[in-house]
Amino acid sequence: MYELNLETGSAIWSRELQHILGEDGDAATGSVEMALRLVHPDDRARVREEMNAALRQPDCYDLEYRLLVGQSEVKWVRDRGEVLTTPGGATEGPRRAVGVLIDITRRKNAERSLASSDALLTSLFTNSPVGIGAWDRNFRYIRVNKALARINGIAPADHIGKTPEELLPDLEGVHALYAGWRRILRTGKPWLDVDITGKTPADPDAIKFWRAHFFPIRTDDEITGIAVTVEDVTVEHHAETVLRDTARHLQRVLDGTVGFVGILDAESTLIEANAPALAGAGLQRSDVIGKKFWDTHWWSHDEGVRSRLKLDVAAVAEGQTVRRDVDVLMKDGKKITIDFQLSPVRDEKGDVTHLIPSGFDVTERNEALAHLQMLMEEVNHRSKNVLSLVQAIARQTVRATPEGFLTKFSARISALAKAQDLLVASNWSSINLETLIQSQLAYFKDSIGGRIHLAGPPIVLSSQAAQSLSLVLHELATNAGKYGALSNHHGRVDIEWSLETDESDQLMSLTWSETGGPIVKEPTRSGFGSLLIKTMVESTFDASSELSYRKEGVVWRLRRARIGKTCI
Repeated sequence: MYELNLETGSAIWSRELQHILGEDGDAATGSVEMALRLVHPDDRARVREEMNAALRQPDCYDLEYRLLVGQSEVKWVRDRGEVLTTPGGATEGPRRAVGVLIDITRRKNAERSLASSDALLTSLFTNSPVGIGAWDRNFRYIRVNKALARINGIAPADHIGKTPEELLPDLEGVHALYAGWRRILRTGKPWLDVDITGKTPADPDAIKFWRAHFFPIRTDDEITGIAVTVEDVTVEHHAETVLRDTARHLQRVLDGTVGFVGILDAESTLIEANAPALAGAGLQRSDVIGKKFWDTHWWSHDEGVRSRLKLDVAAVAEGQTVRRDVDVLMKDGKKITIDFQLSPVRDEKGDVTHLIPSGFDVTERNEALAHLQMLMEEVNHRSKNVLSLVQAIARQTVRATPEGFLTKFSARISALAKAQDLLVASNWSSINLETLIQSQLAYFKDSIGGRIHLAGPPIVLSSQAAQSLSLVLHELATNAGKYGALSNHHGRVDIEWSLETDESDQLMSLTWSETGGPIVKEPTRSGFGSLLIKTMVESTFDASSELSYRKEGVVWRLRRARIGKTCI
């Protein structure tokens, strides 16, 4: 409270007023000027003018202004008072003023906050790029902002009092929306992230996609309506559709490859694997997706392989590319060898964002290469053997018959070549005995089945046995054609063989028997042919052989040759 003496300009202040003014001294007196100096500089001129006007005549006054207390504290005050005259005084006019000063700082701050909030809400509702609307409990619009009006293609005023179904009949699943709205009114819980599809007057020929959020409106703890925010996500929907289609197409491409392909994120976690990689290992996506690559099934068979893979991943994360053959575990415990490559994927800044592991099954290729290497070594070995045999044939032929060396040597090499042809045709594995005999009797092929009789069970010979026997058959056929049963038109050759089993070995016996030819005389000396017929075949078959020069014809017998030890 205060009292002003208008004649002297002095004032009496209550202790509470002194506290408001920041004057906490013992003095209970002051002045109008002293009080005006405490008024905020921005309000001082206005307050001085209003106070002077109020004090010129008896009347009530009511002012609001700010005080600047100390260096920075601002207080709002309400100054209410009355100008009084003194009856019977020496002078006429106002003599004093009595009033109260009320601290209204908290009220002003609250008003300013409320005004600011209301302005913010109004601005948000009016200028928001997102559609905002409100319905009453009957789902009739009571308020709509410009953005929602644009989405619907209907003026804001034309929404009021109408339901969404009345305004937008082409919304899909509108009855399901009503069910959700009734649930909000019943439970008071919001309904978020609702996808809505349909057509509106804004673009009646196009199907649009929106994402909406619905909230209850509460007034005094009662749900009085529903508020909605709506955002047009048509562009995003189409982009997501294209992205999903692209991802599905890429997945189909990856699944259609013959190789194994995956995708790792920058932390080496497997985020995708194609169908061949999963099917080959008998896995589902859930078995491996989300795991560190080295912790997946394919690498679980060997800790050393896993450790090496960790090093490879670290190198590729730095931008390198790794490629090598590695063993991986497939289903049923089977291991295969893959041509494995791990490559980085970079973004536009050059940073590695993903790693791409890929691999092709090269198990058969590596086995084929190993087999080829083995064959090359075998060919080298066999070539050396053949050359040694050719050298022996040449040495023995020139020693036995130097005058006819070229003819006999060529014929024997030809016989050897025929055996080689059969071996090559059978991939150097084995030769059927009857086929080998017919190849060495090719010059007399018209007589096979007539003058030349073949009889015996199917027998398969190894390559080494076939080479030796082919030379023996060649010598016997050559002698029969020059001197024996095949040198005239009446002779006959019977070639018969048999097979028996002795424990684990197969034992072959073969007889070459000539009849009807010129009278045979035993030669006075043994040549290379006799050496072949006797020595070579016995060494090869680990068996005994006998060459007889009977008058009625030559007979050669090979007894119990162990072909089980020599067959491949």
